[in-house]
Amino acid sequence: GLDVDQLTWVVRRVLDYSTGRRADLQFDLAELDGGEPGRPAFIRRELDHMRDVRALFEKARVLKWVALGAAAAAASALALLERRAALLRLARAFAGVSVAIILGWGACAAAALADFGGFWDLFHEVLFTNDLWLLPEDSLLIKMLPESLFRSLALAVLGLFAVQTVVILGAARWWSRGCEERGSAVRRSAAVTRHGGTGPPLTNE
Repeated sequence: GLDVDQLTWVVRRVLDYSTGRRADLQFDLAELDGGEPGRPAFIRRELDHMRDVRALFEKARVLKWVALGAAAAAASALALLERRAALLRLARAFAGVSVAIILGWGACAAAALADFGGFWDLFHEVLFTNDLWLLPEDSLLIKMLPESLFRSLALAVLGLFAVQTVVILGAARWWSRGCEERGSAVRRSAAVTRHGGTGPPLTNE
């Protein structure tokens, strides 16, 4: 088996490859245990699967920038129409999207807690178009990253995303409420001005 230092070394290498910081995943086990050279760490099926994982990470990065660009374009378009109304609409949109995301994360977490094996299989079946993720039990990736570890990592990631989304939701609700209050104050001031400063200001129903 791998000790903690060896496991950390291999996991870092896998993550660097998956996120595009390393060009090649394969290495000789002699680098890890100092034994005889000429022992490739990963079998072909593992390398092919990790190539798919790397492509998935690349698509996620592209999707992130597309989403950010779309959000910036929408915010700019709204701001050109009417600044105060644009901010209010943007805040409400963020709040609505945040609620939808929280519900989605909650559903994923519930499914993972109820049956992680089934959830993990479905996750791979949705994201990958082949069965390369079905690796033999003696493969290094399986030894290094057993299902129990993936379960803990998946739940931790879901929890982190949920917390971040709740923070965004809270900020959006706070901003939306502030925009509404400022808008109400402006309308009351305008009503008083129209009436020459006499009479009660108009209030929102």
